[in-house]
Amino acid sequence: MNYKEAMEQILKRRIFFDPVKDKQILLLKNKLGITIAHWQAAAGYQFDPVRDKEILKLRNAFDMTVAEIQLKKGYLFDVERDKEILALPSSEKGKTILDLQNEIILEKLIRD
Repeated sequence: MNYKEAMEQILKRRIFFDPVKDKQILLLKNKLGITIAHWQAAAGYQFDPVRDKEILKLRNAFDMTVAEIQLKKGYLFDVERDKEILALPSSEKGKTILDLQNEIILEKLIRD
């Protein structure tokens, strides 16, 4: 399967790739470094922060990790268990994934 076919499967058919069995497909990337894993996270798939740590650390040309996309789609990481993921720099200058998560939680508390 090539990059375009994999992306279409995720975006049009909402069929996700298994992070264990289909890891090579998830690592396919385009010229901007956007992997199939980035697309899968953008479509709402939640990678397991323990099992899929390597995938969550993938960065694209916009300096955005799969973890950051997953966070922005509503998945919150466990502060104790996922320290390594939360310590990653985000695409926002001077902020980590933990900083972004804290901002999301604060915004939610203010709204509610």
